[in-house]
Amino acid sequence: VFIVMSFRESKTLDGVEKTFEEAIKLFNDSHRNSPLAPMRIDKQGGGSSFEIPAHVFQEIENSRLVIADLTDEKQSVYCEVGYAKARGVPFFLTFHWKAADTGKGPTTAALNKVHLDLAPYRYIEYETTHELRDKLKQELDAWHDQGYRVAMVNRTHNDRG
Repeated sequence: VFIVMSFRESKTLDGVEKTFEEAIKLFNDSHRNSPLAPMRIDKQGGGSSFEIPAHVFQEIENSRLVIADLTDEKQSVYCEVGYAKARGVPFFLTFHWKAADTGKGPTTAALNKVHLDLAPYRYIEYETTHELRDKLKQELDAWHDQGYRVAMVNRTHNDRG
């Protein structure tokens, strides 16, 4: 499983990376004949230098699945998801929903968003890493049960409007 997300260090993103690993471990525990191994380009060792974009694209092509977190709205993440889509590699999108603080009490306005080119696709929206872990595990199980084919369907509803 190729993991695509912002390289920025933050408590939220560090938690997301660990949560991806937890969800994949839970999946592996219940699907011992179909183990998945998470891989992030910035976590690869090897001691040699390589052209990062070319290596990313090669890893995407060699992956059974891509999991992409859209939280930081990084152009490179969108590009890599687009590449996976063009190459026919199934992908899961995740997104940490952050409410904007307007100073006027509770709001449904979001501080960040899923941009137009990926907005029509289903994505896992989460507020906590526990919620992300549980939802991602469900999606991995469904993906496995469908014979590794994930329908890229329009989302039918967004809980936040």
